[in-house]
Amino acid sequence: MSNIIEIEGFKFKKLTRYDRDLKKGCQHKEFELDQKGHIVICTQCGIQLSAYWVLEEMVSYWDRIQSNLQRRLDKVVELENKNLFLKVLEKVQTAWRKKKKMAVCCPWCGVGIMPEDGLGSHITDPYFDLNRRRLIQEKKAKQETDEKG
Repeated sequence: MSNIIEIEGFKFKKLTRYDRDLKKGCQHKEFELDQKGHIVICTQCGIQLSAYWVLEEMVSYWDRIQSNLQRRLDKVVELENKNLFLKVLEKVQTAWRKKKKMAVCCPWCGVGIMPEDGLGSHITDPYFDLNRRRLIQEKKAKQETDEKG
């Protein structure tokens, strides 16, 4: 959990957190704001609360909600990535199973991918592969410029 909490342009920095004395086990979760006296009163047990303490509780609650939402968003992104992989596999299978068999082409080199190629049986480092693809594209571009010039 971060020590700096941002809420719609406001920044709150938590220095330390002290345990509070709870009157008769009250969690002080319901507040009443007295605008004339500028005080905060717990509506459950009736004691006056520190406005700073209430603000600190709200910031902590907001931070927990944000952390929870971020974890959920990360899970959704992970599921979407898995679904993308499954969609690609479905397209490949559909092409292979048609009456007139078709092959899905590699988007980089344009060569058809066939079942006997063992789709998914080989793996590579993505950075290595991206670098290899970049070098191939540069080589093709150089060949095209040499042919023109």
